[in-house]
Amino acid sequence: MLASSKDNTDSIMKRKGQIMNFELSTPEEVSERYKRCFASLVCDNIKLIYLKRTLVIDLLKQPDTFECKVTGCFVRVKNDLKGYSHHKPQKLYQLGQVTGINKSSEEYKIRDISTNILLCISNMWSDVKISVLSDEDFEEEECEDLRMLSQKEPSKRQTVAEFEEKVRSVHGDILSHWINKELLRLDRLIEMANEKGWRDEYPYQIEFF
Repeated sequence: MLASSKDNTDSIMKRKGQIMNFELSTPEEVSERYKRCFASLVCDNIKLIYLKRTLVIDLLKQPDTFECKVTGCFVRVKNDLKGYSHHKPQKLYQLGQVTGINKSSEEYKIRDISTNILLCISNMWSDVKISVLSDEDFEEEECEDLRMLSQKEPSKRQTVAEFEEKVRSVHGDILSHWINKELLRLDRLIEMANEKGWRDEYPYQIEFF
């Protein structure tokens, strides 16, 4: 009986240890499974890796890292409504994910930069020039359209782990770009306020000039 009791105790302790080990490993296993899931295509997520035209132009100045940074990010493309003979797009802008880059046989100019880089965009028939990207925020409706299109090719969607890695790679660039744009906007507001104050103080001189 004593031996039997000891065996039972050992069995219980062994079982308890197995349960404790299972419970300790569960959060890590859940985390690994979670990271293999597809990242949700909601507006807040897309904003984290959304590149405006002027930011893409800035990244173009870093040729060694350009392709790596833009691939996997989202951009807003202006549709060529006149260029389609069939199945004309109904909307002026469309969200898409950059899947890679190609090079055109001819260069084109964006601001003060000449380039032959074309972007490969998901759900678009042809590669696009950087010059046709939007420099504005996207709309909720465009995000919904992207979700609908992504359901047709779920295998091309990013996993949570891939999405998190992409966020880390472009977060500094997106933040720096936003700060620079805000500083320019504030400079314009200050300039307008100063000009308005000058006009209020010298109205007759303005009329004279």
